[in-house]
Amino acid sequence: FFLEGDLLWTRPHLSGNKQPNNFDETFAPQLTFGWNLAEAPAFFLSYRYMKAETEESSDSDIPDLASSMQREFKLQAVDLMYRERMGGPDAPFGLDFDLGSRFAWAKFIDRHITSMMVGPNSFHEESDFFAVGPRIGLKPYWTFDNSSWRMTLYAQGNASFLWSNFKNKA
Repeated sequence: FFLEGDLLWTRPHLSGNKQPNNFDETFAPQLTFGWNLAEAPAFFLSYRYMKAETEESSDSDIPDLASSMQREFKLQAVDLMYRERMGGPDAPFGLDFDLGSRFAWAKFIDRHITSMMVGPNSFHEESDFFAVGPRIGLKPYWTFDNSSWRMTLYAQGNASFLWSNFKNKA
């Protein structure tokens, strides 16, 4: 069995959605639990959580009239994966090939606030979605220390194509 942690520093940019779609930078931690079969193949489950926010405000030429829009994006993703290692246990270079499925849940929260002389006016809208689809990944590595510590450098790239269903709430 193995347990891995990953901390990603990211700036989400979403296309095809309402403006603004550039969010502030945020952390996205990931926890992976898996089971190695013999030496090379492994099955694992990963969970990632991310929360990002952004805010835009505008002042008009009219006294005591200002508006702002706050947007929040929350994402949770679960990956069920199979990993095949290409390269022997003593090879200094190798490549892990991952294949599996991604399940994702996301929520967008929009808050429109307008401040006027008579008081604030606010509007709140939420959009939820669930998505599922295939996921593949490549993870090349270089083991440069064959002592008991087995120091290794990794790089990683992955891609998913997700089908989703949106629900809007006002």
